[in-house]
Amino acid sequence: MELLKEDQPYFENIKVITLMTADRFGLELKEVVPSVLPRKGKVQHFLGWCSSSGTIKISVRAVENKKWAKARNPDRDILLTVAHELAHLKYMDHGPQHTTLTKSIFNYLFYRKEPNGK
Repeated sequence: MELLKEDQPYFENIKVITLMTADRFGLELKEVVPSVLPRKGKVQHFLGWCSSSGTIKISVRAVENKKWAKARNPDRDILLTVAHELAHLKYMDHGPQHTTLTKSIFNYLFYRKEPNGK
């Protein structure tokens, strides 16, 4: 199942924010796509995913009983996911450098603090 029609404008906004933030941090992002419900097998339990080729997938809703949840994920959770996945463009692991960059990107997204702390 694809992105819900009612979520398309919201996702497009998240996509623009993600692309602009990647540019601001000098990260090589190729594309941002919405996560889709899996058709078979395991149900996804993640909010985002990043490939080594530069593609980021973002879920704007959680999955409940193999269907999209009724409510969208909170903005703060989505922005933290965007920050986390953008950090993977530079550090594919979850080490201290990834954590530091995730925090810096999240502060920029959520609090509008520049990367240099101003």
